[in-house]
Amino acid sequence: MNKEGSAELARETGHQPATIQEMVDIATWLQRKGIWVPRISAVDYKNQIIEFEPGGKTQSAFNRSLIDLEYTLVGLHGTERNECIQKIKAKQKILAGRLAKIFRMIGRVQAAGVIHGHPHFGNIVFRGNQVGLVDFKLAERINWNALFSKSAGKPPTDEIIALRIVNAFTPDYHYLSRIIKPLNWGIYRPKWTKAEIKKMVGRLVQHYPCSNRIKELVATHILEGWFAEEIRAADHN
Repeated sequence: MNKEGSAELARETGHQPATIQEMVDIATWLQRKGIWVPRISAVDYKNQIIEFEPGGKTQSAFNRSLIDLEYTLVGLHGTERNECIQKIKAKQKILAGRLAKIFRMIGRVQAAGVIHGHPHFGNIVFRGNQVGLVDFKLAERINWNALFSKSAGKPPTDEIIALRIVNAFTPDYHYLSRIIKPLNWGIYRPKWTKAEIKKMVGRLVQHYPCSNRIKELVATHILEGWFAEEIRAADHN
């Protein structure tokens, strides 16, 4: 990323991109926490790419192959069309199954005190059964203890703590909500039930270092704030 690109990113997100050293520190910290970080997909101002190890294929590549199949379907008929539909459904099943791992992994990243900033499909990688993250230019560390700190000399209520957590991880929640929306596009894509959506969000918050009551409050805010559209769609399925 050049200086102009860095400035543009800062204007769009309201967040100053991390330095190369900050990205390395965050990635190394996550590795120590047992989270797979195959490489940093980032370029410094001298256009020097830094990498940790060869990574797996990004989820976006998998998505493109699925989209290509759907475009191909338009011009097919008879047996060829049915075969293409079966390939699409098989890929959709894989994609839906991966969502559970994605939400759980992002939750572990957040529990480790890291806001990734933009966990979209292009920054999520798979290798075998492993799921990991790349591109930490918008990542930052967060102190969980600060989320439990007193306010005006008084201990915060569970609701206040939940709101602090939600505010801290808002960028990640935004992108996670966008991850499942493409799955509702097209004739053959799966439709989510309320139970499935709630289960995905439950996987996200399950590793948070707080009480179950606070996790429930956080999950409720996430569902109402970022997944309301999917919940409404589930009501009409």
